[in-house]
Amino acid sequence: MSRGTKPDRTGSNEAWSSLVTVVPKVYTSEDQETWREILSAHRKIRDRQICEIFLRGVEILGLREDRIPDLEDVNRILLERTGFRGVLVDGLEEGSRFYHMLARREFPVGNFIRDRKDLSY
Repeated sequence: MSRGTKPDRTGSNEAWSSLVTVVPKVYTSEDQETWREILSAHRKIRDRQICEIFLRGVEILGLREDRIPDLEDVNRILLERTGFRGVLVDGLEEGSRFYHMLARREFPVGNFIRDRKDLSY
């Protein structure tokens, strides 16, 4: 895709195809509880320490403490507002792949919830 060219947001454009297909994880009740703990802990500090635009983004995306968001729901909003979409990945992406994805307006999203012992990571 050349610079300045808007991608086809219908999903038919090859630019939206991911390099590797990752099967979405089915989150366990423990994963859901970990999500709740992380967001609850962040809520206690984010109103004081995080900029207003981030807080507005959380609201717009409908991110809630009570459940892990569905990436398809988040992507509907992201695509409409920014032309970006989240793409599931298995772990951290190395620099070249990370930047390749960003150039394609794809943001890597980990297909996991961190371990409870790593909540402050």
